Amino acid sequence: MFKYFFNKHLGEFLWVVIGNSINIIGVLLVIKLFTKQLSQEEYGIYYLSLTVGIFINQLFFGPLGNSVSRFYLISLEKLQQKNFLYTSYDLVKKIVVILTVLLIISIFILIKIDGYRYVGLIIFTYFFSVFSGISSIISSLQNINRERKIVALFQIIDAIIKICITYFFIVFFNHSANIVALSLSISAFVLLVMQIFYLKIHSNILDFDGTSKVENIWKRKLITFSFPFSIWGIFTWAQISSDRWFLQKFSDTNSIAKYAVLFQIGYYPLTILMGYIVQTVTPYIFNRAGDGIDPKKNAASTNLNFKVAFLSIATSFFVFLFTFIFHDLIAILLTSSKYYEISMYFPFMIFSGGLFATSQILSLDFLSHLRINELMIIKIATSIVGIFFSYFFIKYYGFIGAIYSNFSFSLIYLLTIFIVITLRYKINSGKNLLQK
Repeated sequence: MFKYFFNKHLGEFLWVVIGNSINIIGVLLVIKLFTKQLSQEEYGIYYLSLTVGIFINQLFFGPLGNSVSRFYLISLEKLQQKNFLYTSYDLVKKIVVILTVLLIISIFILIKIDGYRYVGLIIFTYFFSVFSGISSIISSLQNINRERKIVALFQIIDAIIKICITYFFIVFFNHSANIVALSLSISAFVLLVMQIFYLKIHSNILDFDGTSKVENIWKRKLITFSFPFSIWGIFTWAQISSDRWFLQKFSDTNSIAKYAVLFQIGYYPLTILMGYIVQTVTPYIFNRAGDGIDPKKNAASTNLNFKVAFLSIATSFFVFLFTFIFHDLIAILLTSSKYYEISMYFPFMIFSGGLFATSQILSLDFLSHLRINELMIIKIATSIVGIFFSYFFIKYYGFIGAIYSNFSFSLIYLLTIFIVITLRYKINSGKNLLQK
């Protein structure tokens, strides 16, 4: 059955691989540029500023994107997709208004405490996060529609735009965190404009007319489904950001820069790749689960989910072995000489990213069965543990402690989700998860 599934959808899978591979290559080339042109202090400041973007994604656009993805197919079945999409569009506008108010407040606070040098950085990071957030929701809708080729093409375009614009700004202007944030916000804006232009011409996603209206029932569903994501998003944001802020407290900005390179080359690419695989398999898992009530459909979706998770772990292990052997070469190809000394840690960060990505795949089981509150408890509990790990390991072991903390959190998160799903599956069906 599993073999048949992938043979049937091989074309879509190949487009996902092509698009994501080129996008990841683009990200790595940008990192190479940053490590070569920026001082470690400026790179560290830029990496700290990303916590603003993480906050916006975890509390606003990420939750809404998940909610839109979950209910879009249901709106199609009920022939209510226009009102559903218009309601989603209305919620996006409200999010932008809220974020703009928060930006203005943040600027006043920075001016009040004489943090003038960070005003531009906050503004550029805000625009980058908003443009990227809206863009990701559009990509999610196209993925749910199984428009894999279009998503892949825009991923390729994104990589090209990002490389060209960041190279131009960094080479021809000064080498600062502000310039990096500015160039990334412009590249995100260009990509979003191109996506909207495409949708206006070739898609009905933005095809609103006089009959389109905000439906309160869809609004309630979207907000209700999104709310737990936003709640645990606060804790997830704190956990993700804790390593860099504790490094700032117990070490220095240079250590943050080294950890940033380690994270972005080791942890980030595999997590991105698996994240796109999650987007690819999500429609099939949600389709198998249906409305999340039928036990047989739930069992079928869980079975598929665990097989995809197994492939994720296997892929992570092989990438770990590859980077363990060739970590020196990877450092030479993807970083500057300032960061060669940390190459030995690449394999461990990669495997940590693989563990986390596998956990994200397994978390689809909670979404497909509409067990959001269970997932919220797991997310919050493991995030609190992760923050404690960051504090303890970084305080006593510094830069190396951040690696220990990251790996420990990923492992605890994966084991917790695995145990909960396994127990629930056995209680409900009395079968093994991988039983056909």
